[in-house]
Amino acid sequence: MSLEKIKDQFRTANQEKAIEACKLYLQKSPNNLEAIKLLAKMYGVIADYKNAILMSKKYHQLDKDDVDVIYNLAYFERQSLHFKESERWIKVFLELKPEAYEGWVALSEVQIKLGHYEKALEYSQTALKYEQKDPSIFFSRALCYKELKRYQEAIAELNLIKKLIPESLEVLIELGEIYNVLENSDSANECFNNALQISPKDLESLFIQTRAKLALGRLNDAFEDYNILIQNNYKLGEVLHLKALLLMQLKKYDMAIPFLIDACEFGNKASLLSVSQCYHDLEKYQEAITYIDLYLSTNIKDANAWLWRAKNLLELNQRQEAIKDLIQALEIDQDLPFALSFLVHQFQHLCSWKNLEKYKQRLKQEIETKKIPAMPFITLSTFDDPKIQQLVIQQYLNYFRIKPNLIHSETLVSDQKKDKIKVAYFSPDFGEHPVSYLAVQMFELHDRSKFEIYAFSLYNAGSDSFKSRVVNSFDHFIDVSTKSDDEIINLAKSLSIDIAVDLCGITAKNRFNIFAQRVAPLQLSYLGYLGTMGGLVDYILADQALIPEQNTQYYSEKIIYLPSYQINDRQKNNSGEIILRSDLGIPSEVFVYGSLNNSYKISPEVFRVWMDLLKEVEDSVLLLSTPQDLIKENLLKEAQNHSVDSDRIIFLERAPREKYLSYLKLIDLFLDTPGYGAGTTASDALWMGVPVLTVQGNSMPSRIASSVLTAFGLPELITNSLEDYKSLAIHLAQDRNEFNTLKNKTNSLIDKSLLFDSVKTTKHIEKAYQIIYQRRKDNLPVDHVVMVDKS
Repeated sequence: MSLEKIKDQFRTANQEKAIEACKLYLQKSPNNLEAIKLLAKMYGVIADYKNAILMSKKYHQLDKDDVDVIYNLAYFERQSLHFKESERWIKVFLELKPEAYEGWVALSEVQIKLGHYEKALEYSQTALKYEQKDPSIFFSRALCYKELKRYQEAIAELNLIKKLIPESLEVLIELGEIYNVLENSDSANECFNNALQISPKDLESLFIQTRAKLALGRLNDAFEDYNILIQNNYKLGEVLHLKALLLMQLKKYDMAIPFLIDACEFGNKASLLSVSQCYHDLEKYQEAITYIDLYLSTNIKDANAWLWRAKNLLELNQRQEAIKDLIQALEIDQDLPFALSFLVHQFQHLCSWKNLEKYKQRLKQEIETKKIPAMPFITLSTFDDPKIQQLVIQQYLNYFRIKPNLIHSETLVSDQKKDKIKVAYFSPDFGEHPVSYLAVQMFELHDRSKFEIYAFSLYNAGSDSFKSRVVNSFDHFIDVSTKSDDEIINLAKSLSIDIAVDLCGITAKNRFNIFAQRVAPLQLSYLGYLGTMGGLVDYILADQALIPEQNTQYYSEKIIYLPSYQINDRQKNNSGEIILRSDLGIPSEVFVYGSLNNSYKISPEVFRVWMDLLKEVEDSVLLLSTPQDLIKENLLKEAQNHSVDSDRIIFLERAPREKYLSYLKLIDLFLDTPGYGAGTTASDALWMGVPVLTVQGNSMPSRIASSVLTAFGLPELITNSLEDYKSLAIHLAQDRNEFNTLKNKTNSLIDKSLLFDSVKTTKHIEKAYQIIYQRRKDNLPVDHVVMVDKS
């Protein structure tokens, strides 16, 4: 068969036979340049880029000056995601044909794929010397400006294309996405809707159009489009990946995994990371790491992949290995979002303080000058500065706002007449967790004649007797852990929820997007997150000790000031097991300091003070909660550095809650940790008759123990500096008469204090709900609310 007939056969859609015929032709004439070139092109058309590259290279060996073959070879390498190889061949092409603008455009596109946007702009500028009317040049430049966050310049380039091609789907989609980033939702939606008015002429147009449907929240329509594209074998690797991402968005991880694995087989290596994300969300962390390692085997310079690997290691409590991965990620990309904050937190967790201050200062500089997002919860324990904490949450939310439809200004109106206010508590921690330990009795005590109480459980934590109590404390307990954000929002709307209370904030397993899209007419933050939510909620519950008036400027929310912030459960009991000091080898006459706070709350500064206490008060010991072996080893090394014998520090084993409460009774004076203090643990200590000593700081986390002590009636144990904290701790240990007076006072206040008056605090919270609900009904704006204890 002649080459002309082979071409005709290929054009008439009999592609496989044409390729086979061309291969037979080459068996007879193995060095026929025209046949080799034809076979390479045919392989390229059917997206068999591996063979297209092989045939193009064979041709190039025989004829090194054919610029068309070199240009095609660069294209085939680019389609195979071999960007460095593609760059090399484009440069060969340009050496032979330096005035060919399409070569400079291709070189620009490769730089975009490599993330070198400034270089890409330089190459596109060179292309403009030779051609001023090709839309691909302006499109390449627009993509660069978009990635560099130079949005107005990107818009200008896209508008140039609109003059050349008035109905360009890609231009409309890119404009819409940029307008979304700029929070110009009207212009964004106009672009997306205009894009959907254009009838797709081919599969590529349909593929592009799905982005508009996703941006407008038309997930089902996009899903149907992906099915059509898959049926037609269009960009299978990419489309299978996108379909899987949509399933992941709907929390259907098990369904997404097979599509992702198929996408890998079709060359989409990025889907390996998505497989790992599915396994992460299914809490199969070792499987997640396996797929990240597969990805890293060919993408070792991907900083995000190293960060993602570290996150999974942290779930497995492998902190040392995670630190190595975080350092690796930062060596690749020193400005990688969130990575430095994770690294700082791991040093805090491990009480590894050698380089901690250096990294803390670097993190502070990144937040204040580079605006690199950090994890908000981590900065709560790192910087006792509400101004920095406010800045961090704003940067965090701005980072996620780049995703369409994440935050908008819509306010729902619940105009249905009802006898009861519907209050929904949202949390992943309905079970064995400090938030539930504090709040369970409030759930039980809510006045059912005035309120209907819902729980939206964001995580299914299994079951036990305490969780059963929590579940039974609600009128309606709804497990929404497998539902998408949209499904949860729609469910809340269908139930006409009036007040949504976020009990977790930006902590593990949060679903802040629910509040970002407004799940109820009134949204509050309470208990689970000691900081501003940056505008996700309308109100935050606090008291005057927790957020003094001068700090309100650092909160996006209005403050509901309660007489006492922290609700408590009066039914908490220690176990029947009696634990004696002698069981731990502690002489009965020794003064016992203790701090059962998490290890990340222990700063080198407060540990130094604790060591000074042990040296000053000779007959004293320090009880700490037993951390993992490495943390214990680090703390004992620090003790040796301060000339304190290791036997002066006693580590208590991790224990169930009832036994932990019994452990607290072994302590004479509970030492709070400045910076991020004890909340639940402080009230637990007081409940067991143990005085708590604290240093009052500036931010909510550093003032939580002050709030607890104020409500309990022991403000004399609130100090304003580490020096005063140290002096008082020494004085109380050395003056046993004064300490015994304090101890008796502590025991006498347990049944009288506002801190443990669950009924009264619940009524204060309910009254606050009624006030803000009435303000909403009266169309009054949110404003600070001050509750007064009238008892």
